[in-house]
Parts: sequence; structure tokens; C-alpha cells
Amino acid sequence: AAQGELNLVGDERNGRWNMTLKGLELPSISPYSLKYTGYYLKSGQLSLQLNGTLQANQLDGTNKVRLHRLAVEAADADKIADFQQRISMPLGTAVAVLQDNNDNIDLDIPISGSLDDPQFDYQSIINRVAGAGLKQGVMGFLMKALQPYGTLISLAQTAIQASQTGAFISLAPVEFAAGGVSFDSKQQDYLTQLSKLLNEREALRLNLCGVAVKAERAPLAAALAEENAKRKEPLAADALAQELEQRLEQLATARAEAIKQQLQATVPAERLFLCYPQIDQEGNARVDLAL
Repeated sequence: AAQGELNLVGDERNGRWNMTLKGLELPSISPYSLKYTGYYLKSGQLSLQLNGTLQANQLDGTNKVRLHRLAVEAADADKIADFQQRISMPLGTAVAVLQDNNDNIDLDIPISGSLDDPQFDYQSIINRVAGAGLKQGVMGFLMKALQPYGTLISLAQTAIQASQTGAFISLAPVEFAAGGVSFDSKQQDYLTQLSKLLNEREALRLNLCGVAVKAERAPLAAALAEENAKRKEPLAADALAQELEQRLEQLATARAEAIKQQLQATVPAERLFLCYPQIDQEGNARVDLAL
């Protein structure tokens, strides 16, 4: 259903419109999706509510978008790499964050620009809808769901950066007391919110990366040296250094396991993944979290 009026004759083009579209089968527009994103739309339906004006060649509109049961498949690696750079994450990750338990993705996307701008074309509109709309939708949802910890969410800008955490979306870490594996009530509140988020978005998987920091090395080394001095057969320097590395890794791993144990009370364990322990990192003792 559509109504409005357009005047595209003359120096200034003007108009207004209101359009509703329901239940468009997404595989039918896969040629556009392949061209602009590199993904084939395997299934799903699209519904739109479009409202806009065109005044003196200046476009201004709002778009309410609903995607129902969207499923995508990678098809063109080069175009995917370009699109992924625009949204700072794979499309599948964005879908997993945004798709609720009713298999819906709802987005409110403003569109504006001058028709006189040579860069303003179908490509730019699709980039804004598919690129900025998805990225802003992901960040908006996560920041709201994890307040007040949502301000610490960050997106990887490159695949190399993502490989460092094993994911494209880094959440606020869970901090620990130096040298220990316990966390305070504030961190407990954060984990409660995180559990709720994971249960609202059942397709999400969480990486738990335990970290032992540089500041913990010296105290742990001193304690180990004291322990070694009491042994009937003290370890040689090389063996003692190796044991110190193992202790740091064990400390980092124990932190990640403590978080997993806490979360799996309400979240299936198969959705929680431990990373290889990180040692001698900067900052506070923690578990880094990433989607």
C-alpha cells in the first residue's frame, strides 16, 4: 500500500510518501543482496513502513524495517569483506544479536541526503540501510541491554583485531581482585544482566578469555620462591620460571572457568567458550568477554 505525491520535473524535485510493504519473500531480492553485501538470502520475509519527504531535492525519511526468520549464506568473499568492514562484524553476527526469540529483527533507520550529490544513489541508500542500520542496531541493543556496562562495548575494525579476542564484539570485562579468582557484587550484577542478554538472544555465543596481568607476576613469583625454598629438592631456576608461567596460566584459566560456572546456571554450557589463557597483559586482572 502506498500514497503520496511526487514532482520530479524542473530544477527542484519535491514530494512526500507513505508506504507499507508486508511479507516480501527475501530470496526474491537476493540479486540485490549479492551485489551490495556478498550474501545470498536463503530465506526470510521483509516488512517495511516508509515515510518520507523530498523538498528542493533534499530527501528526508524514516524507515521501520522488520526481517522475519532471516537466513543468509556467504557467496562473494570480496563483497563480504567490504560489507563486513562497513558494519564491523560478519552479517551472521549482526543477525544473531538482533534476532529475538520470535525470529524478528526490528530496525528504525533514517535516510537523508541530497539528490544533487553525485555520491547519493541506490548504493548509498543500501549502504546506509544494510550497513549503518545494522551496526547502529547492534550497538544500540547491546548498550541498552547491558547498561551501565554497555558504554564499554567495542567493535573490532579488522579481522586481525577480531582474531585477538576470537570475536568481533568485545563487551565490558569481568574484573577480579589481583592474585585471586573472586569477583565482587558489582560484577555479579553484570553477570546477571549478561545471562539475561544471552537468554534473550539464543543464537549468541560468548567467548571467555581469562587474563593474568603483569602486576601479578612479581607477587606470584615471590610466593613461589618461598614455596620452593621449603621443598626438599628445590627446583632449578629454569624449572622455577616454567612453573611460574604455568601458575599464571592456571590463574587466568581459573578466572574464566569461574565465570563460565556462574553463567551456565542459566545459560547452556555449549554456548560458553573458554579461550587460551592470556598472561602479562596490561590493566586489571579480568576475564575478557566477546561475542
